[in-house]
Formats: sequence, C-alpha cells, structure tokens
Amino acid sequence: MASNPRGFKHPIPGRAVSAEAKPTVITPDQITAACVPDIKAIQIKWNGLDLVVRNMIGVNEISDLVNLALDMCWSGEYYSKEMMGFRMRFVVMLYYTNIKMPESDEDTYALLYGTDLYSTVKKYINEDQLSEIEDALRMYLNK
Repeated sequence: MASNPRGFKHPIPGRAVSAEAKPTVITPDQITAACVPDIKAIQIKWNGLDLVVRNMIGVNEISDLVNLALDMCWSGEYYSKEMMGFRMRFVVMLYYTNIKMPESDEDTYALLYGTDLYSTVKKYINEDQLSEIEDALRMYLNK
C-alpha cells in the first residue's frame, strides 16, 4: 500500500461490507417509484402567443436533431461551421417547441437573433441535455 506523507484523509470514510450483508439491487420499478423524471412541457406566453416548450426530448430525437443540424450545415463538400449556431437554434425551436419557423432563412435568422424568442425558450429546456447536444455538434465539426 502506498504511503500517505501528507496525512490526507478521505472525506468519505470507507465502510466494510460483510459477506453476509450484500447490498441489494435497486430495480427500475423502485427507481421510478422513488422519483419522477422532469420531462414535462410547459406553456408560456411570449408576445401574446402561447408557446409550448418541452423540458427534454427523447433519446431518438436527440440523434435526429443532431443529424438534421449537421445535414443543414453540409455544403456537399464541407461543413459550414459558421452556420452551426444558427442551425442549432433552428433545430432547438423545431424539436422543443410548437413553433413553425419561417420558410426563409433570412426571416428565421432575424427571428432567432433579433428577438428574445430563443433566450426565452432556452430558459425552460434542460440545460444538461442541451449542453450535451451542443457538445456533440462541436465534436462532429472539429473532426
């Protein structure tokens, strides 16, 4: 065993588990009975409109969202990295809200960057999930 010259003591003391006292396995049913995942949608008012914003999207939807954002940035030869922020905002609105974005990229861009719409919606989205989606997109673009 390695020596401990600084006298460091771990803040969580170890507990010996006897051979007779084996830890029990917690089942999925027990976990779901103990807590309720925060996967709800909320209705908010924005400039007189009733927006529905989902807190989280499903696992399959995450893959679809990432693929769509990447496809929208693909020029046929390379990724337009400068468009990723815009496309990310677009797909977030598509997957997390009940909003149909304008047909024109110019109009959509003006709406997503020239108003507080995106920042308002983003407040209600699970930060961890959105951050991981953004990280995944960066990972693909940095290859």
